[in-house]
Amino acid sequence: MVTISDVIIVSEQEALINDILYCFQASGIEIAIEAVNSWDALNGRLSAAEFKVVIADGTSEGMPVKKVLESSRKVNPACLFYGIFESVEEDSIAELIHLGATSFALKDNLFRLAGMVQKGMSDNQYQVLIPEAIKREYFLSSFFEQATEAIWVKDKEGKYLLINPAGAQFISKPIEEIIGKYDDDIFPAATAAKIHQSDRYVILTGQTHVIEDSITNQDNVKRIFQAVKTVLKDRKGEVQGLIGTVRDITERKQAEQSVKEAEHRFNMLMQHVKDAAVYMLNPEQPGE
Repeated sequence: MVTISDVIIVSEQEALINDILYCFQASGIEIAIEAVNSWDALNGRLSAAEFKVVIADGTSEGMPVKKVLESSRKVNPACLFYGIFESVEEDSIAELIHLGATSFALKDNLFRLAGMVQKGMSDNQYQVLIPEAIKREYFLSSFFEQATEAIWVKDKEGKYLLINPAGAQFISKPIEEIIGKYDDDIFPAATAAKIHQSDRYVILTGQTHVIEDSITNQDNVKRIFQAVKTVLKDRKGEVQGLIGTVRDITERKQAEQSVKEAEHRFNMLMQHVKDAAVYMLNPEQPGE
């Protein structure tokens, strides 16, 4: 039986802690844990002794997983960190990864968590750059494959390292024709130049960038999108590339434009009705 020590489980639910222990034991992994259910207990545990793994309940309202992650990273930047969720909101992907989470698991698949932790420890993964951790543990997960938003990872030179099926559909190219390529190879020159400019801004400033723009793909179809980009850092805090999500908002923008046009027509109609009503109430008198 494999033994994993120095593990902290952060949860206010005793049932979840028991489920985690069961899945590890059923997977042939003996795990030495310390469970904490309050900030005081967590801070005391983080500062008291060495820890290698933190497993945090992402559904806890009293101990938000992002704050637990930040606290853990401040004490031990090299620790493995796993969040457990009922479901993962797509909008939070870039932010959580940017903060340094190793991977995620859902409550209905805790056996996957056991496998990820065992693999992370056996590979000494906490010393591996984040892009590799993502590639092996997160972006190849079912969630990455099934996400409805486009998700991609580029290196500092702009080469695509990873992209999910939704991203390939948005670009209108097969995944194998995107990986290893640059925006110049994929988009028209004007579009690629705009993407380069946005990418450089994020790389140079280190700030998350939210943009709303239009793009014309190789099929000459114009789509409106909202993109969120942020830097991807290694365990030393050095920028290794970019991670981004893209949401197609063409239909929403078309609906908003339709509403504006309908409101304009209504206002014009009401103005004509008002003018007619004023004329009926105050008709011009002949001879005046």
